[in-house]
Amino acid sequence: MPAVEGEASRLLRRTTVVRWCLVACAALVWAGCGHSEEDSARDADGKTVVTYWRHHNGPENDALLELISRFEDDHPTIRIDLKTFPFGVYTTKVVAALTTGLGPDIVNIHGSWAHGYIGSGLILPLPEELFPRAELDEQFFPLTRTFTRDGAYYAIPIGGSNLGLYYNVTMFREAGIEGPPRTWSELQEVAQRLTRRDRHGRLLRSGASLGNMRGSGNGQMWNYFVDGVLPQAGIEPLAADGRSVRWDTPEGAAALTWFTDFARGDDAPNSTLFPGAFDQFRLGLSAMMIDGNWAMGALSSVSPDLDYATAPVPTSDEGGRATYGSIWGNAVTRQTSGETQAAAWTFLSFLATYESMVYWSEQTGEMPMRTRVLDDAAFLANIGRRGPFLEQMAYARMSPKKDEALYKGAIIDAADQILLNDVDPATALHDAAERVNAMLSER
Repeated sequence: MPAVEGEASRLLRRTTVVRWCLVACAALVWAGCGHSEEDSARDADGKTVVTYWRHHNGPENDALLELISRFEDDHPTIRIDLKTFPFGVYTTKVVAALTTGLGPDIVNIHGSWAHGYIGSGLILPLPEELFPRAELDEQFFPLTRTFTRDGAYYAIPIGGSNLGLYYNVTMFREAGIEGPPRTWSELQEVAQRLTRRDRHGRLLRSGASLGNMRGSGNGQMWNYFVDGVLPQAGIEPLAADGRSVRWDTPEGAAALTWFTDFARGDDAPNSTLFPGAFDQFRLGLSAMMIDGNWAMGALSSVSPDLDYATAPVPTSDEGGRATYGSIWGNAVTRQTSGETQAAAWTFLSFLATYESMVYWSEQTGEMPMRTRVLDDAAFLANIGRRGPFLEQMAYARMSPKKDEALYKGAIIDAADQILLNDVDPATALHDAAERVNAMLSER
């Protein structure tokens, strides 16, 4: 599933009296969909009821309903009450309900929201006796640590995603290129070879739909730059205290120059006038794109005959490996108590089993988050195009963004200044750093 905007984080940071009054009123209106401590924790059949909220996604909902059915068969005294909402409603509804204690017992949150949810005390840490921290550190891919603070885990995932390279096999074969590029230099060279122009110099096909962060790659190119390109160049995006960025450097400017060069200049293998990266690729207007493993489902729907393959994102020429990872986790909310809380932890333990993760992966295309999958011969035998994404789970990452919308806007504006106004990359990146640092330094 694509990563999301930090709407929940933005809401959690607004503390004006007007905002809290509006939230309280909204939550009271929605209370019929939630659960409070005063509500009965049992239904008419005497079963302990656990309310579970998440945003609506067809294939994921179907898979989750099956897992719930299996869980209830094994736990006949517990009933899971699943409620799903359109994403645009969910991001505001869940925060509004939780801040007044009228929300669900379990909530599904994106990793980019973890900072706000944990900092505001809306979710509970995973109990050590059920989810030992040492076991989670050892048996889960590092991306799971997105949900930690001070060594404690606050949510547990079923699956995860990351950004990889997609390439058109037919175009590569016709150009005599044997395989996907492995490094930044190879990516530039291959992109140039695959670019096609008419006799007037007008672009007919881009070699790689990169460089333009606005509207490309399902809006993920800014994440690819921050958590892919920068770490590959040896730059850790955030200072240790999380209150400033570390990419306002000559090395950071060089990385941004490399990235934006794909979308500027007379010989550039891309054009800001073309459609977004996904549409370029599916329509044969681009030979390569970087997107998440979720794009495979969309391609099978809109371009079922497209001959493409996937690969890890190219490394820096020095061999630095990193890519942006996207992860959703299930958390127990702070108002959940007693038998309901115990039942909620039991359900999350079930979802976190390897067997549940494999089923989820088969139905949704996400990667199981337990490293045990790397030794599962049966799973690996049928992984197909998902293979590179599983390989990348070892180094997929999601650095804290705090206010993700502001962070994203600053990075996109920096690229726009370079591409549209010919601003020096060092200047554009410095301006972006000042904006992000002002946000990060706020208490």
